[in-house]
Amino acid sequence: YASARMLNSLTGVSESACILITAALVGVYTFAGGLKAVVYTDVIQCAVMIGGCLLVLVIGLHDLGGIGGLQEKLAAMGERTQNHATLIIPADAKSPFPWPAILFGLAFILSPAYWIGNQAIMQRSLGAKSQFHAQAAYVWGALLKIIIPVIIVIPGLIALAKFPELDTPDAAFPTLAAKMLPTGIRGLFLAAFMAALMSSVDSYLNASATVATHDFYLRFINRQADDHRILVVGRTVTLVLMGWGIAFAFFIRQTGENTGIYTIFQTLMSFFQGPALAMILTGFFWKRANGIGALSGFLCGIICAVGLFVLHNWHESFGIDPLFQIEEPFLYFSIWSFVTALVVIIIVSFLTRPEPEEKTAFLKLGSQPPTPDV
Repeated sequence: YASARMLNSLTGVSESACILITAALVGVYTFAGGLKAVVYTDVIQCAVMIGGCLLVLVIGLHDLGGIGGLQEKLAAMGERTQNHATLIIPADAKSPFPWPAILFGLAFILSPAYWIGNQAIMQRSLGAKSQFHAQAAYVWGALLKIIIPVIIVIPGLIALAKFPELDTPDAAFPTLAAKMLPTGIRGLFLAAFMAALMSSVDSYLNASATVATHDFYLRFINRQADDHRILVVGRTVTLVLMGWGIAFAFFIRQTGENTGIYTIFQTLMSFFQGPALAMILTGFFWKRANGIGALSGFLCGIICAVGLFVLHNWHESFGIDPLFQIEEPFLYFSIWSFVTALVVIIIVSFLTRPEPEEKTAFLKLGSQPPTPDV
């Protein structure tokens, strides 16, 4: 869906056609090449994306007269931009990003859950040549991540200063590219963002297929499957997931047209990331936690987040006031779902039988997990 919005803005091709084009491009090389193809293309796409965004940043700031010119332009817009250049936003602000939500919802929950519990991230680490390569990749990734606020946030402010008439945040980057960049460079920018968007799709396709194959098919259906059979199942799952992705993109196109892509993505993530982090932390640092408690806490956390989402967005139907004073409180969803999951995991684990000692022996800090039999 994000790819379709971008392509539609820059080329005029219909969103429906753009969804299918993106699916075909990403599906082919993910289906054929597996993790190696995904990693190699991601490296190239990352370089193109960062280069394209830096180019927009430099041209935009030069056009406005530098950082000072950007600040003057935003200040002249009055209340509409009063918090746009502020790093710490008050807790009672209408912005979706007041400091309590950023600190507890993003810094303490969503970000750790993403970086330590995301299969798409972990799979790359497990595919490294050595432990050193995996550790060095995390450090290099962290350094690159520091650049992201600069090449994303500042161009967004530039778009607001130059094109205040924009009615949706999703139009910011496409408008910058279409109005400010010459034709050849505009193509580079399109390639940069298409690369970034396809990088996300191929990563999750590959990671989800791996989870479905190893954690479900090999565990519950066919424990004796050979490598060829596993490959066939993985590719089949990739095709099924691609079909699901296309269907969901069309669904979002119909129901979330007035909601920004970032908000849609983060809201969906908030349903799962809080409970996932609670499950990961208790599993690693508390030997008394067990599988029944983890599953119960995870499900209750999801129910909590989805329930808050429903009550907040359809509060009038329930005859109550909005639960939160901000329009898109997805960071608060993650906080409460994390707390709910953590409490349920602790309670249920105490009320049920502990895991056998051999399953939790490696959880002692500083010890190594047991080597599996080959």
